Order: sequence, then C-alpha cells, then structure tokens
Amino acid sequence: MQEFSILDPKGMNTIAFAVESDYVENEEVYTLKMLDSEKDDKDGKVEKTFFVELDPKDSVTIIMLTIGKSKMIMNTGLLQDSELDITEDADIIKYEPIINNEGVYQYRDFKYTPNLKRPISIIDSVTCEEVKPMLYLDPDTGEITGKCKMQPYRQYFAIEITK
Repeated sequence: MQEFSILDPKGMNTIAFAVESDYVENEEVYTLKMLDSEKDDKDGKVEKTFFVELDPKDSVTIIMLTIGKSKMIMNTGLLQDSELDITEDADIIKYEPIINNEGVYQYRDFKYTPNLKRPISIIDSVTCEEVKPMLYLDPDTGEITGKCKMQPYRQYFAIEITK
C-alpha cells in the first residue's frame, strides 16, 4: 500500500485516479481506478490522503482532478515509494458539464469494452464521485452496455484515457 497527501484549494475538491493498462485483443487499453481517500482539517484547509494498492517497489501514473464550479485543474504525476512527483504544468480545463435539467432522474447509455473495463468515467461534479453504471445485455446488438442514473439539476462530466 502506498499513499500521498495534497491540500485542497478553498471551494474545490480533488479526486485522484491510478492509470491502469491491460490488453484487449492485442491492443493496450487504459482505464482509471478512482482512489480511496480520507479528509483531515488542517488549519482551516482540507488535507486529503489518497491510498493506492501498490507494492512499495512499483510505481503508477496518477491523475488528479481538482474540481470547481466551471473549471478543473488536471495534474499528472508518478507515484513511487509513497512520493508523488507531479508534472511542472497543470492543465486548466474549462468545461460545460452534462446537466440533467429534467427535474427527474435520467438514464444515459454508454458502451463497455469487451472485457468490461470501462474506458470512460462519468463524474458527479458536486460529490466528485464516479457514477456507477447498471449493466445489461442489449437484446438488439448482443453487446453489454450500461446505464448511468443522473440526478436532476446536477452537473456531470466524463473523462477518458487514450493513447
């Protein structure tokens, strides 16, 4: 087990992912695994400690998203020996979120890769948690697909890791 800590800027919330790779039909596929974290109040600031199930001798690429109301800051780094080496330049991303303004729960369809690894993560921008899908077999195509339940008047965004 490895861990690292960061301080959240005021009014923002940071989530972190480990980038995992696997091979599907002889092609490398990247997926994100959201990391568990604990919060601690330090002098009026929120310190967040993230935990990675990783042998201390190994390293992993980490993506951190610090989310605000209409922008997020994306940092990448390499975690090794419980030390996170972050890139010099962060990317500031302004986004127009997916908004469910219907006043009722909505479901959105998306596709899965054949090995059920999910290349796209849908994040609730209020809770900063990944929206967990419900899987089902599409009777017309025979493919496994999923539906995400989206709460009314909430903002969501999707991220995907590609080569």
